[in-house]
Amino acid sequence: MRVSELFESIQGEGLYLGSDTTFVRLCGCSTGCSWCDTKYAWDEESGEEYDPTRLFLAIGGMRPTRVCFTGGEPLEQNQEQLATVMESLSRHGFDIHIETCGLIPPTDKVIKHVNFWSISPKLSNASPRTMIQPLQLQTLYYKIEEEGVLNGQWKFVIKTEEDVLEAKKFLVEALGDDTLWPVVLQPLNDWPLMFFNYDEYFDKIKTLKTWAEIYFDGYDWRVLPQLHLLMWKGARQR
Repeated sequence: MRVSELFESIQGEGLYLGSDTTFVRLCGCSTGCSWCDTKYAWDEESGEEYDPTRLFLAIGGMRPTRVCFTGGEPLEQNQEQLATVMESLSRHGFDIHIETCGLIPPTDKVIKHVNFWSISPKLSNASPRTMIQPLQLQTLYYKIEEEGVLNGQWKFVIKTEEDVLEAKKFLVEALGDDTLWPVVLQPLNDWPLMFFNYDEYFDKIKTLKTWAEIYFDGYDWRVLPQLHLLMWKGARQR
């Protein structure tokens, strides 16, 4: 497996915001979001090669026992090797999370060892090379559910009110009323990081809250910032 970076930090997004976490950023991403803040991980030949044993030992040498596999798109790497690492981590009591856009189907072996799924379907605002379709998300969700994994979140990056409508429409088409996981909405930062404006960012959060109250009424939703952005303005934590 090609690893872009391996580091300890706090989780900056979603339901585990602020939690002590070991991050394993794998290389490769065919989605290519225009606003991606980890474009350095897109190249599948970048980073450093790890076999499952070496990666397990490297993760085990970190302090946090919560491990988040992210990218890029982590499921584009060798899933047989990924499952082997996860199996070793599971045997030693690690809490395994994964961040994925949902486009790449995970193997049964991978699903078996993931404790928490963060699925972030990319909206039109990301100008992705490939848009995930509702049926793909439905298939992924029910496959995970069949394995008894009921812990996860849907995470959307929002810039405009139209984005909120798109996210809602996508979930309804994919899952109807069966959206058991919480919906996390976070504002898109589209400023150059050196000019990051905290006041405007918090105004975006307030506006997003208003939209969530209108369009996600009846859902278990959260409006959350990217905490790592507020703390380090996008600087790499490694």
